[in-house]
Amino acid sequence: MYSNNPKLAVARFEPREQRNPGSVAEAALANPAYQGRRRLAEKRRTFVKENGYPFRYQALLTTKATSDDERDPNLSIKNKCPVYFIKKRPERSAEAEVFIRKLEGQMEAVAKSKGRRGGGVEHLRVVPPLGEQKDTSFPALPTKMPIDYYDPSYYNSLPPRLRVDCATKSVALLPDPTQSFSNNPDERLGDSAFQKKYGASVLERYDFIDSAALKAAIAAAEADAAVQESEGSEDEVNESYDEEEDEEEDDGYGEEDEYNEEGHVGEATAEYEADLDAYLDEDVSMLPAEEVEDISARRTRLAATLSMVIDS
Repeated sequence: MYSNNPKLAVARFEPREQRNPGSVAEAALANPAYQGRRRLAEKRRTFVKENGYPFRYQALLTTKATSDDERDPNLSIKNKCPVYFIKKRPERSAEAEVFIRKLEGQMEAVAKSKGRRGGGVEHLRVVPPLGEQKDTSFPALPTKMPIDYYDPSYYNSLPPRLRVDCATKSVALLPDPTQSFSNNPDERLGDSAFQKKYGASVLERYDFIDSAALKAAIAAAEADAAVQESEGSEDEVNESYDEEEDEEEDDGYGEEDEYNEEGHVGEATAEYEADLDAYLDEDVSMLPAEEVEDISARRTRLAATLSMVIDS
């Protein structure tokens, strides 16, 4: 329930404005435009239904797939109706655009034939001059649309998840949309017969994906990730094992070198000690003085050499 008290009205909207500054003003401007789209979509669906046009046409006429508009800046009037410029829905295919314009022409012609002023419309919607058309103020994409509603390049550029949500495999438009609402025999085909005749050729233009294909792609990606993670773990284990082997080999060679070095020193020391013992045990009491001095000098040199070997 709304209140006539201005303070209560401000209090009601203040929390939302604080969370998102400008949101209240945007909502106030957007709501009438959205309601206008909703009413227009309903009128279009009613016209299609009452005139016995195929059910698939109604699928093209949802509120989200309906363009909004804005008043002509020049405030022009045509047929006693204010002129509004239609905004562009960038996702809509050229074929769907032709279909919509044909539908509007049909509705206006029927209204005029019944004597309704201005064709029985609230205001006159026209496509603005080339280069002046603005994009819609409602960019949210319509969902579960016939695939040919979407421009192929636009649709194919969407992420897979969004493509799944936006469209189905069904097709709704004649190959030549200018033939719409003109008693073309194919227009009277049932939806299944129409799909069988034109579905394959239309789908060739789209990188279509459904929920089953997306789930399969996600599962495959997760499986690849698991394999990569497993291989990465094995590589880490192998690298660690190789490092341990290298350390063991380095330690072994070091011990062997040290052992050989110590063994060599030990053998040399034993030889010097044996030579020194031989000279020390030799009886020099009966030898001439010159030989005694020579033996004494050799003992001194051997002792010094042995000391150096042991110290090293």
